[in-house]
Amino acid sequence: MKRLGTIFIKNLKEYRKKCGFTQAQLAEKVKVTPNYIGMLEIKKTITETVIQTVREAFEENIKRCSPKSK
Repeated sequence: MKRLGTIFIKNLKEYRKKCGFTQAQLAEKVKVTPNYIGMLEIKKTITETVIQTVREAFEENIKRCSPKSK
């Protein structure tokens, strides 16, 4: 879980911006505070529950939000 959390947090800001969400908009969808989203983006900690909820928030736009192929 720790490695997954690290990878997830590393990409969170990029996905959020590609989906057109502000921290406040994403926080509302995930049911956390905007400050919590900000903390995640500066590589604090994340729970499996929050990872799942964020994934669901992005799910409807998954193709548009996917990182560019390398």
